[in-house]
Amino acid sequence: MLVNLLPEYEKNLSSAFNEKDFEALGEQAHKLKGATLYCATPRLTEAAKALENVVRNNEQSLDLLYHHLIKEIVAVKEEFNLLNSINENQI
Repeated sequence: MLVNLLPEYEKNLSSAFNEKDFEALGEQAHKLKGATLYCATPRLTEAAKALENVVRNNEQSLDLLYHHLIKEIVAVKEEFNLLNSINENQI
């Protein structure tokens, strides 16, 4: 399940970003984009796609898009946790 992989993606993206390893950053964004395509997470998909494209094209907005992608990862994790807790309370 995608939500179980998000902490690993977040860690790998953060590590690549902090180490300024832009090749690894682009690869992680590409992998995350692929993982999200069929998971009804369009904002996360678009954020991963945007970061992948910026890394590939050496554009200046890398910092902004990296932080946007991390924000979307956190949002998906929080939404999943909320829905999970609602389902548990209904049982």
